[in-house]
Amino acid sequence: MILVSFVIVLQARRTKEILSANTEAPFIVEELLDGKDFRSNIKRPDFEDLAGNFFERAAKPLQHLLQRNGLSAGDVHAVELLGGGSRIPKLQAELGHVLNGRVLDKYVFRLDFFPICVL
Repeated sequence: MILVSFVIVLQARRTKEILSANTEAPFIVEELLDGKDFRSNIKRPDFEDLAGNFFERAAKPLQHLLQRNGLSAGDVHAVELLGGGSRIPKLQAELGHVLNGRVLDKYVFRLDFFPICVL
């Protein structure tokens, strides 16, 4: 059961990465149950709906930081997103919205794409 859960998490991560660059992505888990495969597709708007208000909540720390320090979006010289989440267009849009439409710098560290599993 742990292996199946791990495979599902890996596929979910792959699907998220594909959706960051495409409007639709496959979700495939081979031999999910009793040798049967699970195959489906998801579109980016559906993914964003399933995420609920996650993207809005992700922008809250930035809003809080600006307010707490008495700063405006114009006072911020650079914002750099790190990791695989930086590729998600909706997240970029929400953070950019907090910064009055600013385009954010992005850096994707290759190890962020692979979950670490300790057995």
